[in-house]
Amino acid sequence: DEFDQAACLILFASAEAELRIDFHDRVENKYKDPLSKSFRKLWKEKKRIRLDELLDKCVENNQNAKKNASDFKGLKNHRDWLAHGRYWEPDLGRKRSSYNPDYYEKVLSLMFDALGLRSAQ
Repeated sequence: DEFDQAACLILFASAEAELRIDFHDRVENKYKDPLSKSFRKLWKEKKRIRLDELLDKCVENNQNAKKNASDFKGLKNHRDWLAHGRYWEPDLGRKRSSYNPDYYEKVLSLMFDALGLRSAQ
């Protein structure tokens, strides 16, 4: 179980890195698509961008990703619980045991497909 939890942390970290790399690529290369423009506006407003803000901008510009982003936020809540000591009972919306590497991989793959990004795996 501990190895599965560690794998979940690694999968999430990889996905977050991929999202942030895509964000910075879009900001720095000044692509003309609506998401890139939205990212540049966000970057001008504040230089420290939270992951939830990135996801919200992605959903604003791609309603097909709404369900996937919601599931991703569930993974984020689980990741936060894992990374910050597991000393509280998390409100995850699903059984804690269902958060395993297979579930992470499924959610991440669906979200990255919906956003048109390469997979973080």
